[in-house]
Amino acid sequence: MSGVTEANTTEADYTAAIAAELKAEKAASALTIDALAESTGISSRQVVRILRGERTANYSLILAFCDAFKLDISDFNRRVQDRYRKQRGE
Repeated sequence: MSGVTEANTTEADYTAAIAAELKAEKAASALTIDALAESTGISSRQVVRILRGERTANYSLILAFCDAFKLDISDFNRRVQDRYRKQRGE
């Protein structure tokens, strides 16, 4: 496997882990897609794409989602790391 392909796989795995954690937080909250869009400053369509793992969320967007969910970024990061390792079979 080439380095580029491996890097792309790793990025896709992280994107999937981030999306899964954000989706879990959304399910546990009372926030709608529109409310998340307003809180994060992006369109509802982009929120949906991030929750589906179709778009990578940059750090400032992740912070905005954490603020919307009243979630500490360190806790979120730890959960993403745990999910990522589980997905990779580590």
